[in-house]
Amino acid sequence: MKFAGSYSRLKNFETCPKRHYAYDLAPWNDRVRDDQSEALAEGIRVHDALAKALSQKKFLPPEMQEYEYYLNRLVGGEGTIEVEKNYAFDENFKACMYKSPNVFWRCKIDVVKHDGRVAVVWDWKTGKHKVEEDQLFLSAQAVFAHMPTVQLVAASFIWLNEPPESAVTTMMYHRKDMAPLWAEMMPRINKMRAAYEKEEFPPTPSGLCVRYCGVTSCIYHGKGSR
Repeated sequence: MKFAGSYSRLKNFETCPKRHYAYDLAPWNDRVRDDQSEALAEGIRVHDALAKALSQKKFLPPEMQEYEYYLNRLVGGEGTIEVEKNYAFDENFKACMYKSPNVFWRCKIDVVKHDGRVAVVWDWKTGKHKVEEDQLFLSAQAVFAHMPTVQLVAASFIWLNEPPESAVTTMMYHRKDMAPLWAEMMPRINKMRAAYEKEEFPPTPSGLCVRYCGVTSCIYHGKGSR
């Protein structure tokens, strides 16, 4: 099985390889698909509204007017703003097409603002406040791959359900400092890649099995690690 990683795939694999295969890798008609939750539907609606406000200058719906605060912060000053960007890079950390046959990693970024040597990455969050720094790190690498002049990426989560004073989590990434961070990340990625090559995706029982997993064929379904 050909390997192509992403943050969501890595996260799903580390939660449970069997679940990852069933949801993300199985033949299309055989994949497990959960019903869309209200929270997910609302997150999609918010992301779409913010993207259109930035790219098409459309007004936000009345119930989202408070998010204008963040749009104004982005629009001010110099730089080019791009939204809903799909990036990919190969094993040599060189930019490639999203569907390229030699893709190593894919990354989707909500907002990128760049101006020469500096780029700002924003990821809108409508759920619980849970900082996952790996996602910011991988987003920064995607920007470095596609923008050779950029030397510094300020990558942020924007927690839209929190007041502005506590709504931003930012990590700074310098191009020159990425190699040691990748040295820490690669053992995890290599473990996932080995599973793809061997096509071995064993289950990892947890509390997720009891109520939140649709892989009914798994021996732990409805039981978890009990």
